[in-house]
Amino acid sequence: MERTEEILINEIRNIISGIRGEPEALYLLPELVLSIIHKVNNKMTPLIGYTQLLMKDSEGKVQERLKKIYSSGLIASSILSSLFEYLKTFPFPRRICELGEFVKEVVEGDERLKKIDFRILVNEPINLPINKAQMREVIRRIIDNSLEVLDKQEKRIEINISREENIAIIEFWDNGEGIDSENLNNIFEPFFTTKEGRAGLGLSFVHGIVKNHGGDVKADSEKGKWTKITISLPITPFEWREERILLLAPENDFYGLFFKLAKSESINIEWEKLKKEIDLKKYTHIIVDEEIGVSDEVIKDSLKSNLKVIFIGKEKREGVIFIKKPASLIGIFSRIYS
Repeated sequence: MERTEEILINEIRNIISGIRGEPEALYLLPELVLSIIHKVNNKMTPLIGYTQLLMKDSEGKVQERLKKIYSSGLIASSILSSLFEYLKTFPFPRRICELGEFVKEVVEGDERLKKIDFRILVNEPINLPINKAQMREVIRRIIDNSLEVLDKQEKRIEINISREENIAIIEFWDNGEGIDSENLNNIFEPFFTTKEGRAGLGLSFVHGIVKNHGGDVKADSEKGKWTKITISLPITPFEWREERILLLAPENDFYGLFFKLAKSESINIEWEKLKKEIDLKKYTHIIVDEEIGVSDEVIKDSLKSNLKVIFIGKEKREGVIFIKKPASLIGIFSRIYS
């Protein structure tokens, strides 16, 4: 039964990731599209400019055709620029996490690291808001890069986590083959690679995600000796509001699984199974099952306090987000993140 439950939780977690906009296949999409738009628009600029020059030295039908090319180029460039600005604001949810524990959690299951001299040094606990799914992939990609270039008998990778005032620092160091000085400034560029058959998007993805977190990433290296990738993340980069959820529902297998899954997703949730006094100021969401017998006054007070109220029952109530029974786990999660 526990194995079946684990499979079910993993499947639901994948669907929740889709609700949040975090499916693995889409991790890179905004950054990839931005880089393509940027490259195409760079090519459009000289095309428009040269067409304008040719228009001055032409006449008749040739000039008319050049005008059409020029006009179409301006429209295309304008559309690309608008799309570029839109994608730069691509939203993604973040949650508070303790950085050292998060990094350890990401690397602890990697069997490859057990075969080398691998160390993590955490100077102090650091709490900051990140998109866990994206930052997990950032860490994995940097480690993948390091493992690919370890060509010595004594292979070493070190991760050093520290704090400088309001900046969290993650340093990834390896004693691999190093990077040529002329390539050092290009490794975060989309499509740049020195490896045959590779797309050159790994470190571009790292750069994009770190930038979207308000941070910075840089590389240092000595050819043939070592490489260090340093990520800097602001600890309070923006105003945000973490979900704080109160589940008012009877004790049964359905809500037991929902509560367990919510906890595994690092959701701040409390479960009350009996009627009692409620401090509404503590929460951002209240999920109410009609069987718990909560009064209409509690729901009205919750709405007045600008809480998101999710009501699960047989008949709709005014002003709340309604889920008709029998409810589904995905149905509840989709309402939380909508």
